[in-house]
Amino acid sequence: MQQVVKTACSQDMYAIRYTLARQTNGSEKFEEDTYLNDFIKKPWGHEYRVYCDSIYDVWKLRIDPAQTTSMHCHLHKDTVLLCLGGTGTTTFIDGAVHYVTPGSHVYIPRGVFHQTAAGRGNALHLVEVENPRNKFDLLRISDPYGRKLAPYEGDDDAETGIEPMEQLGPGRFMRRQDTECKFRFQLFEEIYAPLLEDPISVVSLDLRHHVDGRIRLMNPKGHDKVQRKHTFLAIFPS
Repeated sequence: MQQVVKTACSQDMYAIRYTLARQTNGSEKFEEDTYLNDFIKKPWGHEYRVYCDSIYDVWKLRIDPAQTTSMHCHLHKDTVLLCLGGTGTTTFIDGAVHYVTPGSHVYIPRGVFHQTAAGRGNALHLVEVENPRNKFDLLRISDPYGRKLAPYEGDDDAETGIEPMEQLGPGRFMRRQDTECKFRFQLFEEIYAPLLEDPISVVSLDLRHHVDGRIRLMNPKGHDKVQRKHTFLAIFPS
């Protein structure tokens, strides 16, 4: 699995100061901002929530061919972008480019500006893992669709036609099927054991990793050994 870990640079620090002087960084209210569990339209495609609890937030993204996200960062959360299908690029504010291909992922620590684009011939399918959960933790320094310095999309950009999320507990929700029926998501709890089929990726949702301040991806072939209670999300092709 190809992995890139990017660290913040001086250009990131300058851009953070610039944006914070002109916009307010937001904070999600779990009990009030329930439209985030719906289908969120984007000028570049769409995204929707796959799993959330009080700590982790997992989203499925589709970036349409030749479209791109804003150049943005998150001040308080780390993110990991997992490529499920298609090709594209993730570009950083210092000009560094990561080529996105199926099975690759990029770890983006808080404060690192990044912009992801799909190739011209295909849609780009991604899963974004965020830790800690806060969808409104967003600073946009530039955007081809006119959203520079704008906050995250509001409830006017949400559609309710998507299958409702299953509530697993207080503030804890799950969606098990991709809207295009290309991928499915399965939650495993207690002890991590080898899976009966190979997932595309496995994401740890363990409290200890949150306390350590990192998002951890587990071996998709099921070879990681965990000797304690554990929660993880596996992503399979449909």
